[in-house]
Amino acid sequence: AQGQRGTVVTILGLSLFAYSTGVDRVLFGTHPATVVSANDSAVVARIDSSVSAGAVVDVSVHTLSGAVVSNASVFSLNVDGVISLVQPTAGQAGTVVTLSGTDLLGGSGAIAQVYLAGVPVVSFTTDNNAIEVVAANGTGSGPVTIVGVLGSVVTSELAQNFSFLAPGIVAAVAPAA
Repeated sequence: AQGQRGTVVTILGLSLFAYSTGVDRVLFGTHPATVVSANDSAVVARIDSSVSAGAVVDVSVHTLSGAVVSNASVFSLNVDGVISLVQPTAGQAGTVVTLSGTDLLGGSGAIAQVYLAGVPVVSFTTDNNAIEVVAANGTGSGPVTIVGVLGSVVTSELAQNFSFLAPGIVAAVAPAA
């Protein structure tokens, strides 16, 4: 199993509560995760923090009684994906925008949605290092965000934001009838 910040992970097992009444926290190595749901045989958690270098880590479920249920070296915690180029950085509805970078799928294997300045795109292609999207109708400017099917999130930095432009208008057609 693998993922990065934002990835939603399901941990399956037996007696994950270790005869306690619930889960206090989940750790991927030393990195905390938010518990989304939990029962004695399945804990769902979202990875909260980024790592500077990828690593294979232990997964541990810390129960309310203080007991720890863990498995060593079972999860590859990946470095966050990076959007290094948004081309073009401005456009209107229908504009084809290319996103380039590394690990754009965030360990998810596929994309759930792409947003330009908070607006879901009309369509997108899936690739780990280059994604082509078609802008929907929108206004304003802001970051480009790629959400993986497992919840991973890759967001552009300020220099690679996208700005919506006012749509073009055909004012007249010549020759007149």
